[in-house]
Amino acid sequence: MPMPSSQLTVHIFATLLLGWFCTWALPVSASTGAYFLFCMCPHLRSHSVSVSLIANAPDDGAPSNLPPSSYNGTFTVNATSVINAPVEKVWDILLDFPNYGAWNPFVYVPLLLLVEHRTGVLSSLADLSRSQVITDENQKPLADQTPVEGAYLLMQVHIPATLNPAALNTTAFEIVSHLEPDTHRAAWRNLLPEWFIHAERWQAVSTVGGGQTLYESREVFAGSAASTLEFFLGKALQDSFVAQAQALKTYAELQN
Repeated sequence: MPMPSSQLTVHIFATLLLGWFCTWALPVSASTGAYFLFCMCPHLRSHSVSVSLIANAPDDGAPSNLPPSSYNGTFTVNATSVINAPVEKVWDILLDFPNYGAWNPFVYVPLLLLVEHRTGVLSSLADLSRSQVITDENQKPLADQTPVEGAYLLMQVHIPATLNPAALNTTAFEIVSHLEPDTHRAAWRNLLPEWFIHAERWQAVSTVGGGQTLYESREVFAGSAASTLEFFLGKALQDSFVAQAQALKTYAELQN
């Protein structure tokens, strides 16, 4: 059913504002904002999109290792997978950002950065298709890519997830908000004003029956532009979370 005209006006305004913010108010490329608007504006071509989010609950009644969300959101995307590998192995893979190119279809580091990381030399991100790199506040990559709380993350992502380097990408600049090695939990959040978009992604691993590892990922979206984000990118975000969870399972089990 088409959206009421008043609701459509609100969505269009929020979309244009979000696209402008990504293009000019954040230190990212103009192509990022243009691509964001392209993804977010099918309604300008008189299309209506329906989004249904399906959460993947832990198998066999295993308790969740994710903490309760500290805020209420407009929508949530999440995914889980049960991995035949030790919890420490999976945890190490999750925190090895320079090696994301080996397995991650959502956010990954191309071979160039992987080689530079292992040789101790990191250059600019200008030629990277997708990546998740620890930087300083000016988005300059750091030589030490060890995650710590308060570290900045510059990410190039594909939504929906794909390993095709020719696909268009978008940029996110976030901060590591939590890193809990003892509980095997980590989170990062965006740096947009919380009244506009408040989003924090948690990932956690825990041991379940038979020495397997339960991987869980969740991101809660709140703020005035969250409903627009859900309407146009909710399903693609959900699919990307599931793709990463399945890719992590496949890679960890091959490494085990």
